[in-house]
Amino acid sequence: MTLLEQRYRNVLKLLPASYRAEREEEMVAAFLEAYDAPDETGPRPPWGEIFSVAALAVRVRLSWRPRGAAWGETVRLTALFGIGLQAVLSSATLMSALADPLSDRLYEAANLGLAICWLLAFATLARGAVRPARSLALAGLAFTVFQQVAITLAFGDIAFESWLGTTSMAVVAALALLLGHHGGSTTPVLPWLVIVPAMAVGLVYYVSASVLTSGPAPGLDESWMWIWPWASGEGVAALLLTVGSVSALTRRPVHAPAALALGVLGLPLLASRLPLLLDHQFSQAIVISGAAQLALLGVLVPALWVRGLRAMPSSGREDPRAVL
Repeated sequence: MTLLEQRYRNVLKLLPASYRAEREEEMVAAFLEAYDAPDETGPRPPWGEIFSVAALAVRVRLSWRPRGAAWGETVRLTALFGIGLQAVLSSATLMSALADPLSDRLYEAANLGLAICWLLAFATLARGAVRPARSLALAGLAFTVFQQVAITLAFGDIAFESWLGTTSMAVVAALALLLGHHGGSTTPVLPWLVIVPAMAVGLVYYVSASVLTSGPAPGLDESWMWIWPWASGEGVAALLLTVGSVSALTRRPVHAPAALALGVLGLPLLASRLPLLLDHQFSQAIVISGAAQLALLGVLVPALWVRGLRAMPSSGREDPRAVL
């Protein structure tokens, strides 16, 4: 056995033993046919091959029946819910960009690119077109990160809650989309009668926010201070997560993947509400309203995890041929 083969077999130990028993020799033969080097050079498997094996290991474990299948569905629903949330916020972003263009052309272009990419990513994913949805989601994520970097450079710590909230939720959704879908997975297809109203929620949010901020000096209005924690992007996400959580927790029987997917997205959102309590520059109304929001999420997110884990099916026998 050559040094390169030995090291590649060590990499293959990332795969489940049952899968390795059926596919190891075939994978080793294919690898050595493509890569060959004498021991004197100290050869190692390329990083690209290592990452490929690691991704395969994740997909195989998500395809075990029945618990693995439920975890796989959890990852796919995390992607669908997370990208759907980005689409809702992007609807409002698109309306804002069209109705009130900014003077900064680069930032305005990033806003439009962000909105269009997330809207198309959700539409294509909801219709079962996973491959274009991946490309669009990654492009949307790039625009989102660029936008948050620009805001942070301009305003400093004021963008910190966005980094913790909607931006980290976008990262989670994009990763779930990359990991959760493979050749053997089932991709649900939603009707347009569900997709269009879901994206239209963002338009309602934009119109409501426009009405609320149309009065004189809304930043100094005490009533606006009570509403503000629910009117930001993270606030809308918290409101949607609350509605989804109540629906998931009251369903009988509890659908474990849906509950866990909401729980996964709820963790960064829960963390994003902490600055409302820790920053003493906020008014008392914002702190109290933010504390109520934090308490609500603090009850719902753990409940989603507990109920979801309890509803997961029992572990079944591994099927090494689940992913080929």
